[in-house]
Amino acid sequence: MNSIIQLAPGIDKIAEGSLYPHQADGVAFLLSKKRAILADDMGLGKTRQAIVAMEAGCPEGIVLVVCPASLKLNWRREILMVDSNASIEVLGVDKDQTNAPRWIIINYDILSKYSDRLHAIDWAGIILDEAHFIKNASKRTTHCLKLLGVQAEAHAPLIGPDYVFLLTGTPMTNRPKDLFNLFRCVGHPAARSFLSFAKRYCDAYRNDYGWVTTGASNLDELNLLMKETSIRRMKDEVLDLPPKVRAWVPVDISASKAALNAIDSFLVWYSETDPSKPNDTEFLARLTKVRTSLHKAKFKAVAERIEDVIATGEKAVVFTCFNDGIERHKKKLGDQAVTITGSDTSKQRMKAVDRFQSDPSVRVALCNIIAGGVGITLTAGTHVIFQDLDWVPANHAQAEDRCYRIGQDHRVTVEYFHAEGTLDAYIAT
Repeated sequence: MNSIIQLAPGIDKIAEGSLYPHQADGVAFLLSKKRAILADDMGLGKTRQAIVAMEAGCPEGIVLVVCPASLKLNWRREILMVDSNASIEVLGVDKDQTNAPRWIIINYDILSKYSDRLHAIDWAGIILDEAHFIKNASKRTTHCLKLLGVQAEAHAPLIGPDYVFLLTGTPMTNRPKDLFNLFRCVGHPAARSFLSFAKRYCDAYRNDYGWVTTGASNLDELNLLMKETSIRRMKDEVLDLPPKVRAWVPVDISASKAALNAIDSFLVWYSETDPSKPNDTEFLARLTKVRTSLHKAKFKAVAERIEDVIATGEKAVVFTCFNDGIERHKKKLGDQAVTITGSDTSKQRMKAVDRFQSDPSVRVALCNIIAGGVGITLTAGTHVIFQDLDWVPANHAQAEDRCYRIGQDHRVTVEYFHAEGTLDAYIAT
């Protein structure tokens, strides 16, 4: 291990050689900054780095982990891998309150429920996993900012824990304004005023309805600001992984009357709308009908591809935006497949992951692109198949890297199934 962290207090819990060199460097960076963004590429072990840095930086006191609900049990597992004797309480899972826990784990969605208890604790450190969850104004963002000691006044100093680590493989999911709250949490001067930040980095301008902050400007300078508060390594820089190959697979949907009718219906409706009176709710509802019809039209092609992969003796991970496809594939594949959806409990999710990783009879993982696209390891899979295209490119990258991460020793093939000449083509571009 890196000598910088070997000498840190509390590091004696960490087994010699249990960190990759890039992870040791990441721990050293977090310890040097105390409040920092760990923005490593997916699959480089951000969880392990954050746990080790907390053990080294604040070996005493209580540490809070805030993460998506589906990742809570994975965090407990990772903590116990670092310190097998750790006292851990998982809020929303454990029925009884743990006596003097060292670690408390909670998901974003239930912060309000436990707010009184959380805000009464003098935290030694706080970790926000998938920290891009707080990019927008919301109740959960407000709770997180308060826990981290971020005050509303523009020039007010940070209060709260000394050690704050924000973990995200996609710090800027769409636009520069996504970074503002992350900068606030680590106390960067650029985040003292959102309007100033937006004018400088979001190409902000005023129209009849107020400020528009969805643009981008001075990106080279913004990149330099990120380097002041964050560390980001890509897999091809620090790991000797086999290649990842992407392919676009066109699907002919001309035989699907339902898909063609849905597209025609949308176009007819849209051509008759009044641009001066937009109806976003109806627009999105009709667009979703088109996406659903395309999803169903591609089912047969995806099902055949899954069979091809199984026939080669390899495992496949299938991502879709709609549970209808997951249910249909599961019905056809039976016990050969496990499913991961947003309705799963943390225990069900971990059981499905473990079966896919270790049970040779399980050949396919059928995943919702959001629920199955973050926080899990599916390196037993060598083929990633997207039946649908998500609106956010970062969600595709996250999902791909469930297979392409530490522990993968085979080439990973990623295939995007798309209906040419349709909405799919627009999203793909």
